[in-house]
Amino acid sequence: MLRRRAHRPDRMVSTPRRVAVVALVLTTAVTLAACSDDDQTSDGPPVSPAPAVSAAPNATAGSDPSSTAEPIEVADCGGTTRVTARVERAVALDQGAAELLVWLGLRSRIAGVVLYEDAEARWPSTSGQMAFLQVLNDLATAAPADAIAAVEPDLLVVADATAVGGDLPARADLEALGTPLHVGTATCPGADGTELVADALSAWYGDVRDLGVLFDVQLRAEAVVSQVQADIARLTGTLDPAAVARLTVWATDGSDDLHTFGGAAMVDALLTTAGTTNAFGDLASAGSSVTASEVADRDPDVVWLVLPTGTTDLAAAADEVLARFAADPALSQVTAVRTGAVVVSSVHDVAPSPRVVEGVTQLVEGLARASS
Repeated sequence: MLRRRAHRPDRMVSTPRRVAVVALVLTTAVTLAACSDDDQTSDGPPVSPAPAVSAAPNATAGSDPSSTAEPIEVADCGGTTRVTARVERAVALDQGAAELLVWLGLRSRIAGVVLYEDAEARWPSTSGQMAFLQVLNDLATAAPADAIAAVEPDLLVVADATAVGGDLPARADLEALGTPLHVGTATCPGADGTELVADALSAWYGDVRDLGVLFDVQLRAEAVVSQVQADIARLTGTLDPAAVARLTVWATDGSDDLHTFGGAAMVDALLTTAGTTNAFGDLASAGSSVTASEVADRDPDVVWLVLPTGTTDLAAAADEVLARFAADPALSQVTAVRTGAVVVSSVHDVAPSPRVVEGVTQLVEGLARASS
């Protein structure tokens, strides 16, 4: 467990600003109601409409010129997803999948979800609708097989492939449930633990489009991709490219073993998109433990604390981690630690999900401070 400390030294900390992100995503868009009536369901009390994204041209209610031909087959991480007809009852086996399906306006087609955050910590853009979904786990562990089977899904969806065989059962065990499975490619590991794709963010856009095919909502999927791309471009466009290019960023979860995000992580793709450099981007895996002396040798300008699931108070947890870094003989000499150039995010803010815009917001704020 992280230890609390009494004193907080002056430093530059960029923490999540959820209201700003909601405004960013919702201000310039139109709702998806013109594309489908999935968000006009009567299950549960009235909630806010499906999150707004730029509607595709010529989209009309009940029609999609790119309608999926059945049966449907798409490649995923480690296999192929096959369904006989468009998906009507899905189970989201991780939080990123749940957020994306809700973001796509598919609440009425979600039979159950697996979540790891309390209601007050969830992403505001989707938390209103997720409040009325059936949660299949205890918020701490994966859902048991009998709970999944009980809701009779026709598709299991996993956004973060690294969870398969870790927080979730192995792929073979999930397939043994007898329900088609789709595992996202954005964080797809190879046999040696390295990533199969060169750009996790671009791969996630492909995952969104594939789910659009499986659910027969291709226009909405394309609109979501376009809106996330536009939001990220708008955010990163506020940075001074030359100043940011001179910075290196150490992205870590703050654990005692200094687990660090490497070149196969979504974090690395976000750093590249922002025009800066991952101090440990040469690590082929999504994440690996490093030593304090290795961090000191690379002397990063910014530390990005990506705090794990279960962290209820990001600011307090960051204080504890930074106090530990400051007390370490090697880490205390690192530029980012000495100057207090710190970005703080939840791991859910940098997962394969539309919520990734929030992680980019936090990163951009931190880079702007460090480069000024």
